[in-house]
Amino acid sequence: MDDVTLGGTVETVASDVAEIIRAGTEIDLSLNVSKCELIAHKDFQVDDALLHHSNGWSLKRPPY
Repeated sequence: MDDVTLGGTVETVASDVAEIIRAGTEIDLSLNVSKCELIAHKDFQVDDALLHHSNGWSLKRPPY
C-alpha cells in the first residue's frame, strides 16, 4: 500500500490506523509513521496517544 486517506472523528481515524498497523504486521508490513501526516483544524487537540506527534506523526494545520 502506498497512499491512503482516512477521515472522520479522532476515534474513527485512530481505530482505522490501529487496524492498518495490525493487519500490516500479519503480512510483514509496517506503517512508516515518519511519512504520515495528520491534517487537522487549527483548534483541534490531538488527544489520542496513537496519533500524537511524539509518536512521529507530522501535524499539519491549514490556516482556516
